[in-house]
Parts: sequence; structure tokens; C-alpha cells
Amino acid sequence: MKYNKINLKWYVAVSSVLKTLSSSEARLKILKLLYIDNLSMVEIYKKSKLPYSSISVGLANLDQMGLLKVVNNKFALNNLGKIYFTILLEFTSVIKFLKDFSKFWKDHQVDSIDEDALNHLASLKESVIIESTPIDIFKTYNVFKENMDEVNIVKSIFPYLHPDFPILFNDLIQKEVNVKLLFPKSLSHHFLKLWDLEIPNEELDNNLLEVRSVEDNINLALTVTDKFLYLGICKSDGNYNHNHILFSKSNDAINWGNKLFNKYYNESSKLFLH
Repeated sequence: MKYNKINLKWYVAVSSVLKTLSSSEARLKILKLLYIDNLSMVEIYKKSKLPYSSISVGLANLDQMGLLKVVNNKFALNNLGKIYFTILLEFTSVIKFLKDFSKFWKDHQVDSIDEDALNHLASLKESVIIESTPIDIFKTYNVFKENMDEVNIVKSIFPYLHPDFPILFNDLIQKEVNVKLLFPKSLSHHFLKLWDLEIPNEELDNNLLEVRSVEDNINLALTVTDKFLYLGICKSDGNYNHNHILFSKSNDAINWGNKLFNKYYNESSKLFLH
């Protein structure tokens, strides 16, 4: 995973802005209200229930930062103020997401998630964690299979093989679902052999199935469909964690997954069945 060189002077400047914007609850309330609409001080008071003294100080701080303008005798955020507030919301969403899902990210490898995807982790904020249990040890895989109903497109990256894969994906192809599968090079030919053993040649529609090989090892399992995102990550020891996955049906998560899949797809080479 490669990162652009971080300029510490930029960090100091940015952290100062974030601290100024977020360190006061009153200032945050004013920011939120002015992001929605232009307001007079009286209107801010009625909507926020803040003391006039707090409103006055908050407005003065925002004005000193160059984030305010006056429109028809009402306070308003200028374009810079709106941009700062949008970035603050995004930053807050990422931190909350990481905190809420710390169990998923802790002690797992993230090397296979590229920098752009990591920068947009807030896209996954509407996800849920699915965990297998001693009573239901196949829960994560069952969620995977059950949600394949009514999908039209399946794009998957796997760091492992499952004996059900040929039957599962062939059933989807028979329903005219477009399937794209990516495997690391060390597994791709094993998958082809498994497919040849399970699926008769005459059943295959090559127009609907595409199997590709990626040179690098992949430390995640990713499935993106037009209906959901399914994400699993390898543990620190390199073994894939089958018992712990992230699942989402939100459009933001699906778009996030598509971008990550396309990154690997563009680096892969096509394999030919039969």
C-alpha cells in the first residue's frame, strides 16, 4: 500500500482548522444551521437555544476564519465555509465508522485496500457486521448465498476456494446473471480444474462468465452486485477470516466496492475455461 508523502506543515494547518471548527458545540450548531439556511442572530437563537453570548462568539470565530458572509442582513456560510463543513462531516463519519466497526478492522490486513478506497471508508457507514457463531458456523457464507437471489451482476474477488463455487456461479449463469471472478494466480488454475470437474461443458455460457487471474496475493474477499456489497479481510497471520464480514445494501457501499473491484480487474489477465 503506497501513500503520497505527507507534508507535516499541511497537517498542522488542517488540524488547527478542524480543532477550531469542532472544539465548540455552539460553533458546530451554528455551522450546521447556516449550512442549511441563511439566518439572522435571532433566528439562530430560536433554532439553537444557545445564549446570545455563545452565538456572538461563535459567529465572530467563523468570521475570523473567513467562512461567513452576510446576505440580506442574514448570516450565511460562504463557499469555503460550506466546503469546510462538508469535509468535517466526512471526517466525522469516517472516525465514527472506524470506532463502530473497530472489531472488523482490528488485527486484520488492509494492504489490499488501496489508498483511494481507504480515503472513502465513510461510504461503508451503513454496513452491518455478520459473524458466524458456534450455533451457526456457516452464517457468513449463508448470507452470501441467500442474497444472490434476484441479482443481475456479480463481481467477486476471492483469496480462497470453496467447493460450492462452481455450482453456485453456474446456477447464476443459468439465470443469465453476468459473473466476473478474480483469483490470485496461485488459486486461479485450481478453480478452473474444480470447475471442469463440476460443470459439463455444454452448460457453460462463456458470454456470461469471466474468470481472471491477479498476480499479487489478495488479502480480501470482495463481492459486489447490483444489490449488495460483501467484504471480508485476511487476519494479520495471512489467513482469511471466514467468520467475520461486512455487509451493506447501500448505493454508496456498492459504488465503493465497484471502484475497488475495477482496480484489481484492470490489473488482471483473463483465463479461459475448457
